[in-house]
Amino acid sequence: MSEKAVTKGRWPNRIRQSGAVVAPVALLALLAWLFWPSGELPQSRERVVTTIDMVQPPPPPPEPEDEIMEDEEEIVEPEEAPSEAPNEQPSETPQDAPAEPASNQLAGLDRPADAGSDNFRLAAGGGGGLFGRGTGGGGGGEWGAYVEGHIRRALMRDPRTRAARGSVGVTVVISEAGRFTQAALRGTTGDSDLDAAIREVLRGLPPLSVPRPADRAATTYATIDMRRS
Repeated sequence: MSEKAVTKGRWPNRIRQSGAVVAPVALLALLAWLFWPSGELPQSRERVVTTIDMVQPPPPPPEPEDEIMEDEEEIVEPEEAPSEAPNEQPSETPQDAPAEPASNQLAGLDRPADAGSDNFRLAAGGGGGLFGRGTGGGGGGEWGAYVEGHIRRALMRDPRTRAARGSVGVTVVISEAGRFTQAALRGTTGDSDLDAAIREVLRGLPPLSVPRPADRAATTYATIDMRRS
C-alpha cells in the first residue's frame, strides 16, 4: 500500500476523534452560557419583624383602703346598738311596778273560802274617785293590797266599768308565776251589761309583775266597792 493511501485513511479517524472531544466541550460551553447567572449577585431578602406593643391593663386598686373602711363600719355598728337599749327599759319598768303601799288600800284578800262577803267590803276613800279606796276592814297585808290594786286598776281602765257603783265580789286563782288562771264574779251588781263588762275585764287581767308567795293560797276572794266620784 502506498503512503498516500495510508495518510488518506488516517484523516477521517482523526476528525472523528477530534469531533468526539470537541462536541462535549461545545455542549458544556453552551450550557454554561445559557445557565450562567448574570454578573449581579442575588440580593438577599431582609426579614421585617413587626413588633406589637401589648397594652397592659391598669393595676387593680389597692385593697388595704377597702379593708380599713370595712373595719371602720364594723366599729361604728356596735356603738349604735347599746344606745337604743337603755331607752326601751325605762318605759317598761313603770308598768311592772308594784301597787301603792298597803297602808291605805287594804282589801281583805286571802281570806278563807267560807268567810262572808261582808268581811271583804272596802270602805270609800276620803280622796274621792271612781272606786272606793281606803282602809278596808279585815286587812290582807301587802300581798292582798297588791292584788286588789291590780284588779281595781284593770276595772278603772275600762270605760264600761270606770263609772260603775255598787259592790261586786270577785274570785281569782293566781298561779305561782303570778298569772290569773281563773277569775269570776261572786253575785251580781244588778246590771247585766255591767256584769258582762266586769267578767270580760277579769278574763283579760294581765299577769302580776311578781310571783305569788309560797305561803299564800292560790284562790283569793275579795269584794270591791265601786262608787261614783
